[in-house]
Amino acid sequence: MTEGASESAGADGRPNLEDEAVVVARSLSKRFGERVALQNVSFSLNPREVLGYVGPNGAGKTTTLRILVGTETDFAGELSVHSRPMPRRREEVYGRLGYMPQGVAFGGWRTAGETLRLLGRLSGLEPKRLERRVAETLELVGLADEARTRVSAFSGGMVQRLGLAQAILHEPGLLVLDEPFNHLDPAGRVHLKRLLSELNARGVAILFSSHILADVEAIVHRLVVLQRGKVRFTGTPAELSENAAGAQEVEIGCSDPEAGLTLAAAVPGVASARAENGGALRLALEAGAAPEEVTTRVLSALIAAGQSIHHVRPMAPGLEEVVARLGEEAAP
Repeated sequence: MTEGASESAGADGRPNLEDEAVVVARSLSKRFGERVALQNVSFSLNPREVLGYVGPNGAGKTTTLRILVGTETDFAGELSVHSRPMPRRREEVYGRLGYMPQGVAFGGWRTAGETLRLLGRLSGLEPKRLERRVAETLELVGLADEARTRVSAFSGGMVQRLGLAQAILHEPGLLVLDEPFNHLDPAGRVHLKRLLSELNARGVAILFSSHILADVEAIVHRLVVLQRGKVRFTGTPAELSENAAGAQEVEIGCSDPEAGLTLAAAVPGVASARAENGGALRLALEAGAAPEEVTTRVLSALIAAGQSIHHVRPMAPGLEEVVARLGEEAAP
């Protein structure tokens, strides 16, 4: 598939190949003094797509998004948003782009409603539409009852919700969100996932960064995994899991997992072992190891030590583990 191409529509909700990509980044590179923040980063965001831009803290996610929205202008490479080269034509992009930076902050003396009205006027929304959108947006983010509450009284999660409200106030076709799940409690995270899915269903293309894979995999069409300023993987969550198909893990429920750690780790073919909550050992097997043989050896060692075995389950590594392994592979 060529750079910037979308994918065919299907029952899984993947985007259509009808329009140009909303975002195309080619070989983005950025230095801060001697530190390389980004090195030849390339990716695209297709129409009606949700793209998760993931990686550990310090991977370069925020730097990329600042370049994308035009607040960082000193970089190498090429970037277009809505077919406009950035940052040269960023003024033509801003009306169609909503941005929530990491660590949003608002004047604490204003109410939530006053904050959105001010930002809406700065965005050029006409008064009647602005009043309608303030009410609609506060309802969408779960702050309808807080319109007259001063921001200084908000919790971190409520400020985060208000940050999303200002990003969608002018009904942009592209949302760029930097760590939008920060400070949200479990209910807030569920609400945000539902809202992003609803906005995407209405045709909004969404690119958001996160270092928490559990917040990503349920709602994205594709992932870009960034490690140490370099793209390590681009594809669907399913393809990322398939990428780790050779990684084998086994869970063994036993009477004393902590005591079993040393025994299991000493068995040939076991790469690592850890104790899981709930009374189980989680074994990562070495590449090429025969799972049945290694598991049998571990079971024999545990039984010989007097342990009771409750269950044995082959396990597929989760996305968090897959991404962590990509980082280990990228380490110098």
